[in-house]
Amino acid sequence: EERVAQSNGDLAKAFELVELLAKTKGFVTAADMDAIKKQFTGKE
Repeated sequence: EERVAQSNGDLAKAFELVELLAKTKGFVTAADMDAIKKQFTGKE
């Protein structure tokens, strides 16, 4: 349960970052997504 809650929280934060990028740049690239993913997972 706790792990799921944590990943849901991470997902929400990641979504906020994507949304912010989309509003700022007007688009989000695969590279942006990879960078955000790496930030949350610590993996490539």
